[in-house]
Amino acid sequence: MSVTLNQLAYQIRQDISNGRPSKDTPYNIDYIILKIREALNEVLALEIIRRRGNGKDDDRSIPSTYIATYLDQEILNETSTGRDYVALPDFYINLKYDKGIHAIAPMKNPLKTMIRMPDPMVYSNLAAGELEGDNFGYYVEDQKAYFMKKIRDRVDSVIIKLVVAAPDKYSVNDVLPLSPENIIQVQERVKETMISRGIQDKINDQNKDIQVNVSN
Repeated sequence: MSVTLNQLAYQIRQDISNGRPSKDTPYNIDYIILKIREALNEVLALEIIRRRGNGKDDDRSIPSTYIATYLDQEILNETSTGRDYVALPDFYINLKYDKGIHAIAPMKNPLKTMIRMPDPMVYSNLAAGELEGDNFGYYVEDQKAYFMKKIRDRVDSVIIKLVVAAPDKYSVNDVLPLSPENIIQVQERVKETMISRGIQDKINDQNKDIQVNVSN
């Protein structure tokens, strides 16, 4: 069973409207799609956590459909500190050992994955720091990946892969990476949200205006 954002949104609107919605339905498709994306993040994040905790799978078993790839991310320089960095393009799922950042690599050499440094202040003063060699180490602060040394003169841009449950890369017509049970969970979460909003236009008169039409 496969489903797109559009299909799921229209199905949810039909369900909460008890059939074919009238012209004055308060349930906007764009708003429903927004709520579906929010529910996807919750449901798929729990799915990833479940995979990690079932004793069989771990962080390395994350399905590729949950990994969002961002190309040509520009290397910038922070003038106040002189550090080179790249802005992380999306919020990623917080996994053990910061595995939510799946990979950062030079755009022109995507197989040369850069090295994540857990504690840069400690690491930079250890002999092990030399292991960085001709590769580049980085650490994360405030949704930015800072590099351990200057790299702008050697690397123009990088490719970033993040573990993101429901990234914006999914268009309304893309098939979602959902199992049948996940689809049901997403539907129920969105329905609860939509119904709790309350109906804004309570007059079923095929008129989007929420006021009663009393003209003759």
